[in-house]
Amino acid sequence: MADWKIKLFFDSFIINQCNFDFILRFISLLNGLTMSNQNIELIKEFKDVAKVFMPVIALFIGTFLGFGVEAIKSSRKRKAELSAVKNEMNDELIILQDNLVRMCSVMSNLELYIRNVTNKNEIGIFKSKEKSLTFIPIKIDLMIMEKNFESFYVSAKKDFRHKLKVILHLKNVINKYLDEIRVLAYKENDRKKETNDGNDVVLRKEILEYKKRYIYTTCCMIYNINSCLNNNFPLSKDCDSDSIVKYQLDKLNILLSPDDVKIKRTEKINLQ
Repeated sequence: MADWKIKLFFDSFIINQCNFDFILRFISLLNGLTMSNQNIELIKEFKDVAKVFMPVIALFIGTFLGFGVEAIKSSRKRKAELSAVKNEMNDELIILQDNLVRMCSVMSNLELYIRNVTNKNEIGIFKSKEKSLTFIPIKIDLMIMEKNFESFYVSAKKDFRHKLKVILHLKNVINKYLDEIRVLAYKENDRKKETNDGNDVVLRKEILEYKKRYIYTTCCMIYNINSCLNNNFPLSKDCDSDSIVKYQLDKLNILLSPDDVKIKRTEKINLQ
């Protein structure tokens, strides 16, 4: 549509130029008796100058309009990409919240199971096995964000760019924890087949450790996605990660504290 308008604009200039002589003749007829030879010569000179500069002016305006059309197209494309990324984050946020609630439940069951095995509480072990002890969420997928990250990095504001970088970093960390949980679960399953004993406390403790890591980091991930979507941080920017974890657990009505999911070794991440 825009290209058609530009073509029409150029055509109108050409038509106007072709009819320039006619316009001059018409003016001459209206003022025929009063126009002097000097005025006629001035008009002819103006006509010659106009013939030279008219195409240049038309080219300049056409080029300017062309850049304007391209700028509008680029702006609309960026808005569409940003909308797609926000939709992707919102979809992932819903999944993460559900996974977090379920993982916390499984973690509590697993802790109770390990405690019963350690204390050789046979009744407790039997009851623990009736509850879910294994849950491995699917990996986080932010394909659209990763694909368009470069274009966002050029055009987005500094705070938004930083949020996206933190989210992508946390995604990689969480997926790494899920890989470790999956490997340990396979080991436990193989051990169970070999020994007919599902009470391997060492492996269970390792799995529990990574589940806690997953919960802790996922709380931070959910907080950052929410902040990115709503364009604000509910907590102060200088708060520590424990405060973020507590805020997120309370918001999802999970009866755990940051100490319950504390990990032994942590990587300090500037979340804001």
